[in-house]
Amino acid sequence: RSGAPASAYGLWLLPPMLAVGASLPRTDVLPTLVVPLTTQASSPVGVVQVSPGWSVGSVLCLIAQAGSLLLLLILLIRQVRFERSLRGSHAERHPAWPEATVIYGQTGPALSGFWRPRLLLPDDFATRFSPRQQALAIAHERAHWQSGDVPLRALAWLLLILQWWNPLA
Repeated sequence: RSGAPASAYGLWLLPPMLAVGASLPRTDVLPTLVVPLTTQASSPVGVVQVSPGWSVGSVLCLIAQAGSLLLLLILLIRQVRFERSLRGSHAERHPAWPEATVIYGQTGPALSGFWRPRLLLPDDFATRFSPRQQALAIAHERAHWQSGDVPLRALAWLLLILQWWNPLA
């Protein structure tokens, strides 16, 4: 009701957080207590040990964790390849956005960088786009940075890693 976009974004985080909490595996760490239903007050309470074994739930949990690790590995490999592709690129500062490092290469316009903004622009950015289009593209990427889209996207990827099997994720 306050109209603040940050509070609206915060409310959007509640359903994924509840989904993650509900998807955490349940394990019985403590032994099960069996209390006989008798009228005698002096009847002993027995402790039953559950024998470890492979149940359907534990197999599904293992598959879910293996899938999460595999997806995390794939995403890390993709990120390393992307970072390597940027190594030979020309980097400079742009007068319209001096806080960002502008990297000219084969991708873009796009925004990268979790801690500091990196503006990815194609090599032919100055010739392919008019000055107005260039200003709009940079303003668009700057708006993504100011609204915190990069950390939100990282959170979305984390949720997807944890719930890769969920069609809603």
